[in-house]
Amino acid sequence: MAAGEQGQVSPLTRAGEALVVHRVGAPDFLVTVERADEAAAVLNTLDSRVG
Repeated sequence: MAAGEQGQVSPLTRAGEALVVHRVGAPDFLVTVERADEAAAVLNTLDSRVG
């Protein structure tokens, strides 16, 4: 686990690209993930449909 800003904790499962998820009313969430750019695109698409 890695300490983030303001005491946040995030799981780091491997070295490499990471994705930071900015959440409303909750701390940001950072996780290492393959193809972070594709994962970000999926989350952005979902956000645009829901938000």
